[in-house]
Amino acid sequence: MDIVKPQLSAIELRAVVLELQHLVGGKIDQIYEQDNEFTFRIHARGKEILCVMPGKYMYLRNDKPAMEQPSGFCMQLRKELGQARIV
Repeated sequence: MDIVKPQLSAIELRAVVLELQHLVGGKIDQIYEQDNEFTFRIHARGKEILCVMPGKYMYLRNDKPAMEQPSGFCMQLRKELGQARIV
């Protein structure tokens, strides 16, 4: 039986916030999408790649995976969030 956890606990949320704290002040340089996973290239303390699968997971990596042609939604995200600072 597979039990899906619908939300993060306070302790898990604190761990995520602490892990991503170094991105505060960073600039979103580019946004990519592949198979419903969004990849944000962020310049904070060097180049960081934040990959997000909405509702499932997020992780940091050092290199950008190969991407396909961006969707309309991805292009809209680029327009709205491109060059934005993380606060």
